[in-house]
Amino acid sequence: MKLRSSQVMLISFLLFCPVLSFGKDPEVQSQAQEILGESLKKMASLVSYSAEILKESKQGVVKMVHWQWTAPDGFLHSRYEVEKMPPEDGKPKSLPPKLISLTNRQGSWLLNEKQKIAINVKNSPGATATASVQKVMQADFNGYKAEYEKSEMIHKEIPCWRITQKFDQKVQDLILEQTIATLSKGTQLSESRTDRLKKRVPVLVVYTISKADHILYGQETFSSSGDKISSYLIDKFILGVPLDEGLFNVPKGYKVKTALNEKEVGEFMIELFMGK
Repeated sequence: MKLRSSQVMLISFLLFCPVLSFGKDPEVQSQAQEILGESLKKMASLVSYSAEILKESKQGVVKMVHWQWTAPDGFLHSRYEVEKMPPEDGKPKSLPPKLISLTNRQGSWLLNEKQKIAINVKNSPGATATASVQKVMQADFNGYKAEYEKSEMIHKEIPCWRITQKFDQKVQDLILEQTIATLSKGTQLSESRTDRLKKRVPVLVVYTISKADHILYGQETFSSSGDKISSYLIDKFILGVPLDEGLFNVPKGYKVKTALNEKEVGEFMIELFMGK
């Protein structure tokens, strides 16, 4: 299986980023780093799979179904179907329609099946900023360091490793710098927005990895203040699901819109969820 360049960069960074001991056992850290590297290589090499995911958000727990398929030429296709879970208190509340996210050869998309709206978000500043952060995180940093830990846990009756990865200050500063540069595009961001970005710089990442086959079952990301930035956990994983390119295409008859800036992304998202 041919890996994409971004996958190779990510694996390179996580495998070769030097270990920072802080008084911990270097052998244990090396083992944890190796387990994480094997997991990322495994996930990158999978041809097709489906996963049911529970993801935490500010609005509550979101349920997602994820399909991933790698075409014979190595191009990675992705489809997410997202819907908000009912509230725990059981009280009826209006839920947003199911939101579909696609990645295909034409770019990245957000779809509303009910309204038959498809939004192309590949050129949005937010998407570009995310790509920049990923590029920073995936680079093979010369002289940048990470600290690793490992412990054992059980997830859905599956014996797993709990791998913790902590980035040093240089990596944090570089992520923030790249994010601000991409979002500002030469203009000065407000102080309040810069402060919000600082609070969302990833410092600590916790991975849940199967001992048996190195499948990545979960990931949590934390800021320097200890706040959880993002979290997801795979509830069900099926390997080798028969998929084809059609699942990842925008259906015919959809009204297509292109988000040219961050403001339009926000407006279109409201339209998707409110059904206007």
